[in-house]
Amino acid sequence: MMNALGFSIVSKTTGCEAMFLHAHPFGTLREMFLFRPYDKATIWEQHNLVCLADKLHCEVFLWECMGLTPSYVDILQRQWMRDDISTITNTYPDHEDIQGPAGINIPQVMTNFIPHNGTLLTTEEQMRPILQTAAKERNTAFNPVGWLEAGLLAEDVLARFPYDEHPFNIALVLAMGAELGIEHDFAIKEMADRVVADIGVLKTFPPAPWKSRRLEFVNGMSANERFGCLSNWVRCGFDKLSIEKNPDTWITIVVNNRADRIARSRVFASIVVKDLSFDRCVLIGNNLTGLVSYIKESWAEWIDTVTLSSDKETPAEIILRLAQYFRVPYTLEILKQRLAMMVKAQTESIDLEAIYKQLDQPDNLFAYLQSEGVSYAQEIVLFLKQDQDLLASYQAFSQQLDQSGTAVNEALEKKFRELLWCWFEQKLVVVEDYYATGNQVIEFIGNATPPGFYNKIMGIQNIKGTGLDFVYRWQAWDNCNRYCQQLSNPSAAVSATGLRALAAFQEHGLLTEETVRQTIAKIEDLPIAHSELYQADLSIIKVNLERSIESLSKKGGQKTSGNTWIKKITVVLEAFLDAGDAVKRRKKANQIYKDLITERISHERATLELQKINKRQKGGWLNLALLHKTGD
Repeated sequence: MMNALGFSIVSKTTGCEAMFLHAHPFGTLREMFLFRPYDKATIWEQHNLVCLADKLHCEVFLWECMGLTPSYVDILQRQWMRDDISTITNTYPDHEDIQGPAGINIPQVMTNFIPHNGTLLTTEEQMRPILQTAAKERNTAFNPVGWLEAGLLAEDVLARFPYDEHPFNIALVLAMGAELGIEHDFAIKEMADRVVADIGVLKTFPPAPWKSRRLEFVNGMSANERFGCLSNWVRCGFDKLSIEKNPDTWITIVVNNRADRIARSRVFASIVVKDLSFDRCVLIGNNLTGLVSYIKESWAEWIDTVTLSSDKETPAEIILRLAQYFRVPYTLEILKQRLAMMVKAQTESIDLEAIYKQLDQPDNLFAYLQSEGVSYAQEIVLFLKQDQDLLASYQAFSQQLDQSGTAVNEALEKKFRELLWCWFEQKLVVVEDYYATGNQVIEFIGNATPPGFYNKIMGIQNIKGTGLDFVYRWQAWDNCNRYCQQLSNPSAAVSATGLRALAAFQEHGLLTEETVRQTIAKIEDLPIAHSELYQADLSIIKVNLERSIESLSKKGGQKTSGNTWIKKITVVLEAFLDAGDAVKRRKKANQIYKDLITERISHERATLELQKINKRQKGGWLNLALLHKTGD
């Protein structure tokens, strides 16, 4: 909105990744990385960025307060900045380890964000009286935005935004615009047209084909508390997916853990156990041993509340309900449906009845599938065996219930709890390597998906660390998919635009390979591709793709070596050398910011170089350098 008014602007965000946005008067708003040594935040970066904004001759400074403790907030809000207008979106429990522990402590601490003699806008509802009282004490105008203002935003208006923006957030900015005398329709139109999506926005990326599967990712990794996480789950329709109505759909959650967020890890461990129904839970990040222990603690709490004895349900109804919740194929028909999905995705011309007759003979079934030319036959049989084991465990326990009648004894309850843990434990997939790339995580998820299935993936908890490159791979896929669609467009002008963009694209990976190959094969047969220009650019696209896939294959081969003595020595050596490398990183980042001020470097190049520096300081740079030399 500010960008549309023609002001030079710096906007600082510190959420998923430390960033700031910058635009010259009537210029394009561009995203830039903030360099943080060792990824550690200090309030001095606020001072540095204000100085940078001054040197860039900015007229408007927007910022997200990075302070959590009252003393830091007081320095930032009341001494350094003294804002004209402040906003508070909500007071949900997030940093309860610092601002808690009780729910009411959160808004009490957050009253420190309220300025003196200014204006406060907020979408908070439950804890609104606490904020209103604090605003009155500080002689600050209080302007609440609630369900009515958000509800007046029509669906077609919300659809203009490039991602699932929360209506309350839009309504909040519209209220700020009204304070500044900005017309409502102008503000909402410019917001939708100019918004620069943060890496953590709730967005559903287009499905990507991978080895007969379709992988669709929903980025919910900015929800750092239970309410936001479950709200995203419901908004994206995950709560409506059932094994009966959606037999071809596989549900995966990706939990990106951070060792410095213990309280948050416990909250999300509880969510994984008690609130979400899924097929696989992929754990990435660091302190995964701790996260698994928190999950087991939450399981122990939950399982104590579960029993076969109930006045409202019979034991058979209880075990059926839980089988549905844990997405267990509890009938032979569901098992056959899932098997048919896997096989039909490879070939339509196959006799399913002949396959069903060999369900009890997996080796014969594997040989039969191979003889019929069915791709991924081994994986199909593997997932079939898993389904058969789950079905057998359900049927065996159901028979025990039938034999016991209505009598439920302690031994049966124990077997019941052991069965539920067996169902739950097989869902956990742990990616131990903290330095795993986004492509490697995607490969883990793909391999944990049955062939032919549509995997709906939701990321939760955090983005930093291992999750950052994972999200970048989906952003790259989103861009690549758009370029491929443009290239396939019947319009010569649109096709040429896609061709140029795809020729310049350098971020190929597991998600992009099949789509790019299919697009090239399709476009090569068209008359428009017979020109010298098209042939040259298509050759560049092929070379870039092959080079990227070859590099991924090399890294895939090298990662299997495990914790060799060379790798251990490299880790120790890197720790010794990193202090010197950190000084070089800081100097290089400062030089990039100076060059940005003097216009010796473009925003695009500056962003790319700062991203490289940020990625380097996360660790593993020496090992990558040695692998690169070895590959050369």
